[in-house]
Amino acid sequence: ADYFRSLRVRMSAGRDFHQDEENYSAPRPVAIISYRFWQQRYASDAAIVGRTVRVGAADLTIIGVAARGFDHVSQGSLDIWMPIPTQALVRPSRAGLQRLSAPRGEDLHLLAGRLRGRYSREAAGAEMDRLSRLFRAGASLPAGGVVVTDTRPARLAPSEAVSLLT
Repeated sequence: ADYFRSLRVRMSAGRDFHQDEENYSAPRPVAIISYRFWQQRYASDAAIVGRTVRVGAADLTIIGVAARGFDHVSQGSLDIWMPIPTQALVRPSRAGLQRLSAPRGEDLHLLAGRLRGRYSREAAGAEMDRLSRLFRAGASLPAGGVVVTDTRPARLAPSEAVSLLT
């Protein structure tokens, strides 16, 4: 729920996610759309907030439009963001948020964050790798690793953002 706040990405319209929208027992049908999608699909309609967009099996209420120029913290671009629990509404056949085809322990997770003060990408990667190994060992999962990627190409400002792939 704090994805946009953590990355300091402001909304061009509407708001970002609230903590109560990340409720696994009661998923909320809400979404934030990209600025590009807002322009192309909705002709920059100033009344976009409150309208719905169909994603899979669900009609999601658009609560915000991400800042112009923000695509995603990884390669490629996204047009619609939703809280993780909302995926159960979008794909009801996968209720319970089961893994999407990867065997246990072999799926990828993207974590995104900002480096604070004097911390380097290398130090952040080493700490995330340590935490990942502890988590995997405690869950009897195969050892994984962390790849730290500079997200400056994603046009985040300021440039100290970092994404971590486990």
